[in-house]
Amino acid sequence: MLDEIDKKLIEMLTTDGRRSLSEMGKKLGLSHVAIKKRLDKLCTKNIIKIVPAINFSQLKLKAVMILAEVRTSGDIDNIFKKYSSCPRMVLLSTAMGRFNLIAIMVGENDSTIESILTVCSFRREKGIMKSEIHLINSISIPKFIPIKIIAEKRGTIAPCGMDCSNCKRYLQGLCLACPATEVYRGIL
Repeated sequence: MLDEIDKKLIEMLTTDGRRSLSEMGKKLGLSHVAIKKRLDKLCTKNIIKIVPAINFSQLKLKAVMILAEVRTSGDIDNIFKKYSSCPRMVLLSTAMGRFNLIAIMVGENDSTIESILTVCSFRREKGIMKSEIHLINSISIPKFIPIKIIAEKRGTIAPCGMDCSNCKRYLQGLCLACPATEVYRGIL
């Protein structure tokens, strides 16, 4: 599926996603047009996606990993649908073992992380039988992580259905709200 040139091209983009087509072409002995065609093919086939990634430590963001034991695959599908547009969700994946769902979520401070884990958490979703929480000290590898940044904020209802403007923790100043809402008070 990937030939050696594709692998070298992906490796170059992994180290510097802003590298020019001409520069990559010179290193690989191809024209910039050939590089563009290869990139287009890789993107069209859904093999790569070129997206910005955020340095967690520069923005002083915090992350939490949640391991959950979910009753059925239907319950897992419902959780995926509900949280697919959540700007705080960095990773949501099935897993093998006692816990069959893994989530990594991001927050700006400890208080917002606490809100994510209590009020707005999918830990309360139908089908979740057990869960474990692991606060992440720092993300070392990779240093840059794709995070959903939503520039145009809309309404007070988060993509998961929570109404941030009426949330007790938000009203007490303990949560910054969902970054997708117009009431959001954070840096994302």
